[in-house]
Amino acid sequence: MTMTFPAFFGDPQRKVALLAELAATDWSEVHRLEELWRIASLPPASWAAPLHDASGFPADILHMAAAIHARLPADRRGRFVLLLFDAATAGADLAPVAQRFLAQVAGDARASDWALPVLECAPALERLHPDWQTCADLLVESVAGA
Repeated sequence: MTMTFPAFFGDPQRKVALLAELAATDWSEVHRLEELWRIASLPPASWAAPLHDASGFPADILHMAAAIHARLPADRRGRFVLLLFDAATAGADLAPVAQRFLAQVAGDARASDWALPVLECAPALERLHPDWQTCADLLVESVAGA
């Protein structure tokens, strides 16, 4: 069975609502992407659930975005997040994006070699020690190309 993750659940209004919320965020106060969507009643590991519910983005993309966000200069973090979510067309299948992105960062065209469990995607990215700004740009491009 193949999983699909349609961006914004195919609803362009969800995209508009999320982008408005992101644009209204004071990014100088957000040091970790996880803090923005953390809900007190949820355990720390499930911070991505509210963001997935808003965007339809799979958790592997969200965890890698959080890893990239944490390593960008403070003045680029908010722009990265806005660009990332704006890049997705409502309804685009985002399921294969993370694996293709990791394969590109690793310099290997065989995405099947990077078929990792969701929670392993961000640690795998960190082990590659990439140029984080280039990674941010590439993740945005990968989402746009879905």
